[in-house]
Amino acid sequence: MGVKKDNTIEIHWQGKFRGPDFDPIPFELRQINADCLKDSKGRHIPSVMASPLSEAQHSSIRNKARADEDTVLLIMMESPGLSQVDIAKKAGWMNAHGEAQRHRARQAQERLVRHGLLAQDREGLHLTEKGKKTAQRIVKQRQSSI
Repeated sequence: MGVKKDNTIEIHWQGKFRGPDFDPIPFELRQINADCLKDSKGRHIPSVMASPLSEAQHSSIRNKARADEDTVLLIMMESPGLSQVDIAKKAGWMNAHGEAQRHRARQAQERLVRHGLLAQDREGLHLTEKGKKTAQRIVKQRQSSI
């Protein structure tokens, strides 16, 4: 059984099948273009490659995702109603072409919704009470570490 989280997946045993238990095995998922995969017009068809991750690499990816979530929470607390592009710009998430990495803000927001820290209504996404408390705790932690 696999559990996908953004660009990683953990493979683990399925409870209903008999067999030995084993710890989850993390993999990084990357989009690739194989030269032999082309459509009828000769364009490359993207595929996915899974590469095993060490525990340190997996931990680093999780920490980066958590830092992104914290950043989005703080930005949304300071400036509610910003678009994903504006959040990415405010966070300094720019690609090599100088464009805002909107997908990074979107992924962080989706994780925050799953954790109950953001909620969607007619006006858009907003912090829940749990999200406000978490954002305030992050501010206090950052102030005490200075």
